[in-house]
Amino acid sequence: MKKNYFFLLLTASTIGGLAFTKVSNSEKISKFSKNNSHVKHGSGSPIGKSGAPGESNCTDCHSGSVQSGDGINELFLMNSNFQPVTEYVPGETYQVALSTAAASKRGFQVSPRIASSNAKAGTSASIIGSSNVVSGNNQDYITHTSLSNTAASGWAFTWTAPATDVGDVTFYYAANITNANGGSGGDVIRTSQHTFAAAQSSASLKENKKDLELAVGFVKDNSSLLLTYSTLQAGSAFVNIIDMSGKSVFTKRFDNVKIGSNEEQIFLNKDLKDGVYVVNFFVNNNSISKKIMISK
Repeated sequence: MKKNYFFLLLTASTIGGLAFTKVSNSEKISKFSKNNSHVKHGSGSPIGKSGAPGESNCTDCHSGSVQSGDGINELFLMNSNFQPVTEYVPGETYQVALSTAAASKRGFQVSPRIASSNAKAGTSASIIGSSNVVSGNNQDYITHTSLSNTAASGWAFTWTAPATDVGDVTFYYAANITNANGGSGGDVIRTSQHTFAAAQSSASLKENKKDLELAVGFVKDNSSLLLTYSTLQAGSAFVNIIDMSGKSVFTKRFDNVKIGSNEEQIFLNKDLKDGVYVVNFFVNNNSISKKIMISK
């Protein structure tokens, strides 16, 4: 009888110990999840993290101070010919190309707003494998996906401008450049704003070719592009190469631009597939685009 009593006591003690262990592990898992909340956002940021007025940014989940993304966060509005524009035509659909500082793992959130009212501007749509659009707070939020958070080239999505002239439209852009260390510390959050005015007419959609001329050649031997250009301005230049689906495959910035003739050779990824690409080239506020056939 005493043996049975001892057995029941031992069994109850064991079950109680197991229950305590289970609760402790659960608490540890919960604590780990809170300290590593960015892990569950590898497939996209929660809404309201774009840095738009009245909203937060990626620091809600990642420690560190917000830094300026000016000159680092790049956002380009591309027309149907994949040419960058500085104005939108009401009702027209554009592809928005994004890039930021290099890192082994990165994320972003963008929200387009009417500048005068902070209301939702136009309609955004995902590009599979590159971006995802989530609606909330009467706004659209575009973010990375699980397939694109390690993309070196950047991201893209489509945006249809408001049906009427609503004045300036601002794209609020927050980028998270992570150190991929499995924790929420040490990441760099950069925020920026990119504003586009409504075009007065279709004639407003033009490139500034008077101040900037460009010739592009493909060098098969070393898989590079040779850019020969002439500019009336000195300063910095930016190259963004996209494929015919609108996906950015290469970006580069260089600061040695001088007035007059210049030449720059850029080396492409040797795994880049043959096909037609659009080279978007910027010198300060001037831009020009050229199509190039890559055939190895």
